[in-house]
Amino acid sequence: MKNLAICSLALLLAALGPQRSQHGLFDAAWALGVLMLVAFVAQRAAAGLRLPPLTGWVAAGLLLGPGLLKLVPPDPTLHLLHSFAALWVGFGAGLELPLRPAMGRRPALAIALSTLGVFLAVAAGLALLAGVPWELALVVGALSCLWGPFTTAAVVSDAQVVSWGLVGNGCGLLLLCGVLVLLQGQGLLPAGALALAGALGASPLAGALVGSLLGRLRLCATPRTALVGLGGGFLLCTLLIDQFQLYALLFGFAAGWTLTRHPDQRQQVEPGARAVQPLFAMLFFALAGATLDPRLLWPPATALVQNALIQVLALVLLRGWALARLAPAPRPRPWLLLPKAALLFELVYHPGGGLAGLLAAEPARLLRQLALAELLIHVFGLAVIAFLLYRPRPETSDSIVPR
Repeated sequence: MKNLAICSLALLLAALGPQRSQHGLFDAAWALGVLMLVAFVAQRAAAGLRLPPLTGWVAAGLLLGPGLLKLVPPDPTLHLLHSFAALWVGFGAGLELPLRPAMGRRPALAIALSTLGVFLAVAAGLALLAGVPWELALVVGALSCLWGPFTTAAVVSDAQVVSWGLVGNGCGLLLLCGVLVLLQGQGLLPAGALALAGALGASPLAGALVGSLLGRLRLCATPRTALVGLGGGFLLCTLLIDQFQLYALLFGFAAGWTLTRHPDQRQQVEPGARAVQPLFAMLFFALAGATLDPRLLWPPATALVQNALIQVLALVLLRGWALARLAPAPRPRPWLLLPKAALLFELVYHPGGGLAGLLAAEPARLLRQLALAELLIHVFGLAVIAFLLYRPRPETSDSIVPR
């Protein structure tokens, strides 16, 4: 009841806020404050229902976004804050990973083959059964075979499972870059496809360079300087990402993973990074939800239902049954349930246009519709199942927002 009262008060203040009557300097701050307050209340409500925080954060964004109350308008300042939060989300995921994936050659090869099989099955199914143009079918197939790990740390703490997601996601991104280059070479996509593929490759490289500089310059040598150094460095990186249209999640992930090569500084960074990580995760997913418009799903395209059925069959058979045969695990693993919502959102809804900006109007609408449906399924379906089956690690006492 208390949370409901706080949420009602926040919505009342938002409805009477300055963005309703005039445009001022503090519109972004007002919208951000309301969004964070409602997201925190939604997180508490989700916890009471035994749901993951991710579900509450995105639900709060959807409530305040363009599809419902329209209280969080598009704003350049909010976009920069979203990129800044994405850097922290990716950086925290990179810190969680071991320096080398916890697997042998056979599981890695099995994951690569499974990822390729899902890509081919989904792309061929959409093109041959649903009549989707080949360029769109190949792009959707590449998105369908993505794995984690950008929300993995908030769901599971098994290093081997996270490593599986890392290898699978790397294979999926390589396939996506290859598809973009191939389609542009065939004249099916504009020249912007090469720029997007280049940004996908340049983002982790630039992040690795930043992580290496952080380690070599010892900006995170003590706990006191760690958060200050990271905060200032990430502010500069956010401007760099915005200028060159890079991908903040990949950038931050590579920076965090590279910093693990300096164990002494990693020990100084981890406590503070874990403490603020849930706060930035809440900011990232709440702003992501405020960008989505569920009304785009109506009227649903015919290919939407067919795509869902094709993806389910491909994932169950090629990432479930076949992968279990090729690389049997000692116990059931949640790699099938790892949510890819964060990376999928950035790829499709990137402010530079993303993948949808490469397509004509109708195929772009279909791609956004497919991506939106998959995002909602992952956030409100698969993430909930994974959270219930594999509880997160215990919280630390200095955590700002519960995981």
